[in-house]
Amino acid sequence: MRKLLPLLALFLLAMSAVAKPHRVVIEATNAGQFGFRGLLESIENLRKGLAPDPVTIEVVCRGGALDMLLSHANPVASVVQKAQKDGVIFAACGNTMRARHVAQGRLLPNVAVVPAGIAEVVLRQEEGYSYLRE
Repeated sequence: MRKLLPLLALFLLAMSAVAKPHRVVIEATNAGQFGFRGLLESIENLRKGLAPDPVTIEVVCRGGALDMLLSHANPVASVVQKAQKDGVIFAACGNTMRARHVAQGRLLPNVAVVPAGIAEVVLRQEEGYSYLRE
């Protein structure tokens, strides 16, 4: 038994050194460039704060936050696209798009469209994602 204790301690130490994956869903509903920039800064701070652990982040945009995902007249488009390149997933609410008559072609490239943003948030939470609201 005494010979197993050092092996057990070594195993537990190795397990604690394994990077813990984090999964976060962020519900964005507010419009406005100031709020968008704050959200995008929060995403970067989240990634840095949890480093070196891997982080999966999905931002679900509904209501006024849909503007952050539009391809034209969007002052934060380049920041959104940089976040996408870093692995952040952006999803547009299909209900908001229909209500505002926004076609998928008006969105930035690589933006997912989900049927209902609020349902997407619930599904991610049921999958174990942490929930944040901006």
